[in-house]
Amino acid sequence: MTNKMAKTRSSLRLLSGLLFTGLALLFSNTASAVEGYAIVRKVQGTATFSSAIDNGNLEVGKQLVAGFSVSTGPNSYVDLDLGENGDALRIEADSTVKLTELTFQRYRKSRPTVKTGMEVSRGHVVANVVRKLSRSSRYRIKTPNGVAGIRGTCVRAGVTAIVAVIGTVQFTPLAGGGVALTITGGSAVINNQAVRVTATQTQGIVTQATQSTVNTANAQTAAMVQQTVQQFAQALATQAASQAATPQQATQIAAQTAAAVMQQLTQAIQQAAQSAPPQIQAQVQQAVQQVQQAAPATTVQAAANAAATAATVVAQNQGATQAQAAQAGRAAGQQAAQQTAQQQVQQAQQSGGTAQQVQQVQQQVQQTQQTVQQTVQQTVQTTQQVMNSGGNVNQVVTTVVESTPPPPTAPTAPTVNPGQTPTVQVNTQNQTVVDTTPPPTTGILGNTGGN
Repeated sequence: MTNKMAKTRSSLRLLSGLLFTGLALLFSNTASAVEGYAIVRKVQGTATFSSAIDNGNLEVGKQLVAGFSVSTGPNSYVDLDLGENGDALRIEADSTVKLTELTFQRYRKSRPTVKTGMEVSRGHVVANVVRKLSRSSRYRIKTPNGVAGIRGTCVRAGVTAIVAVIGTVQFTPLAGGGVALTITGGSAVINNQAVRVTATQTQGIVTQATQSTVNTANAQTAAMVQQTVQQFAQALATQAASQAATPQQATQIAAQTAAAVMQQLTQAIQQAAQSAPPQIQAQVQQAVQQVQQAAPATTVQAAANAAATAATVVAQNQGATQAQAAQAGRAAGQQAAQQTAQQQVQQAQQSGGTAQQVQQVQQQVQQTQQTVQQTVQQTVQTTQQVMNSGGNVNQVVTTVVESTPPPPTAPTAPTVNPGQTPTVQVNTQNQTVVDTTPPPTTGILGNTGGN
């Protein structure tokens, strides 16, 4: 009897200990919601703010909380740093946006839970959420037509269209009886219908998103900008090349488009740096320098991944076996990497770089080529997994881009006369325009505000 009582007491003590430990772990991993805020990092032209207690002209450094509205004038824009609540946000010209929700909760062993909301009643915004939000987070942009929910993506949203450049957007129409839509990078919602857009049509959006990310400078800006330009170059190159007639043609288009987009975005961040406010000038210059230094390697990697994805898609759609399509993708990735590496060295030579600078570029692209085989193999596998599960080209592009490792840094690589970089136009000769709506005439998809 005594032994039974002792065992019972021991069991109770054990259960009490487990309960106490569980409660301790539970409360140690919870946190109350913190009110977030947006910081005004750049004002181009004219912009005003209003709230229940204040209003006036918007200035750099102003902190905005939920309840504040921002309005921009013609040929103007505002760049906001949302921090934990979603990185960079550009409010375009002739727009009115109200911040309706800005909170986040930090947890010990996981990403914070973010609640971000805004209402666009006039014009458009471009959101570039570089750091992918947790599953429990939400980021919603309400427009007169519906609500767009995003997570880890680049999107342009407003009164005329919702355009996803990278990532996934869930659009819920406000009108009764509307069908909820899910679109991925390379797609848009126009008149409550999902349509595809081309790489050419989204170039203005990626320029705005890149410049906005540069202007919202903070301690993480350099890495975020570098990741942004790689993702955009890879996404646009893949979207363009996926319309090719053969895997070989896809290789050429991917290499050309990746290089052209990288040049476009490098020039965009240079322009942003030239007009950056004094408060963030040092951070912006650091971001620009690091992106420029890593540009050759970033271009090679983006071209290789884009070619591998596009060639795999093209081959598989044309009836190739899984093995044949995979082989076509791997070969295309390797070929695009080699072709792009040669172009980067030639560009360094033609831009007037010294022998030492050209040699450093050669070393950088050669090092990148050595890692291409592994990344291309992973890209091909991811592409086939998405296709085999019924995914379309846009879903393939989004999944592959989001799963691509961040670009390598090149702290010792030189900047080769960045101001003399020639402009290279994207070769769209072999692209097929698949947007089912007429081309926009008022900047629905284009750049309506920029440096």
